[in-house]
Amino acid sequence: MKFIYTKTFQKELLKFVSNKPNLNEKVQDVLEDFQEYLFESRYYRKKLVGFEEDIHELQVGWDNRIIVQFIIKNDECYYLNFWSHSSLE
Repeated sequence: MKFIYTKTFQKELLKFVSNKPNLNEKVQDVLEDFQEYLFESRYYRKKLVGFEEDIHELQVGWDNRIIVQFIIKNDECYYLNFWSHSSLE
């Protein structure tokens, strides 16, 4: 499977880790674990409802999430965004 990091994901991740440098190591652990185990990853949270696409959520910590989209026919996984629940307010 090919894993693709979108520009939005890269930009938002950089914004978060610049404020919280210790978060960078945790994010790398989440990405590696998910790429190896996919839906069996200890960081996999749930499939998001309300989307036509196959969109899922990974939990980085208590508040931070990574949003991924699977395009099964091309055997690709796109990391779409990095956000926190508190950033939605």
